Amino acid sequence: IAPKINSQTYFLENKGRLPSFVQYSAETSGGIIYFNKNGYTVLMKDTRMYDSLWAHIHKYKSLQYNFSVNWHRFDVEFAGANLSDIKPKNEFITKYNFYKGNLAAKWHTNLKSFESITYQNIYPSIDWRIESLLQTVKHSFILKPGSDPNNIKINYSHTDAMRIEKGNLIISSSVGQIIEQKPL
Repeated sequence: IAPKINSQTYFLENKGRLPSFVQYSAETSGGIIYFNKNGYTVLMKDTRMYDSLWAHIHKYKSLQYNFSVNWHRFDVEFAGANLSDIKPKNEFITKYNFYKGNLAAKWHTNLKSFESITYQNIYPSIDWRIESLLQTVKHSFILKPGSDPNNIKINYSHTDAMRIEKGNLIISSSVGQIIEQKPL
């Protein structure tokens, strides 16, 4: 996953703020990633239009005409994987609070954020780690002795196109591209 980010990306625990199938989320300048028990969902925004909207608001202090920012969703699923054992790592000191309306029952407070999350043993002796790095979110498969990398099966849905270029996977959508860098 390589949406560009402007500041430190973090993995935020759900704790009832989002639908129950979402375990963690990560916001980047390019969109939002929702991690779940099947894989993850990416909501990409048209960053060119989004940046234009913010420049317009900054200049005029209000909207002078209607803006439309398009989004594109695609899903990534790990076929036959067990994504139930997830471990966050390196908790940040910042806590996040979300208040919806006047009813305290709809508020979500003191949510923790982390530098990385690891799904342990998604396939026999294979972990999947997702971490925030400078300007990007990176995911890796950690293969332990005796593991079989051929067990890793990834299904992409709702993309416009996909191709391999110089060993990198280029995922195209209606609002841009994501580059999955080739394995090291």
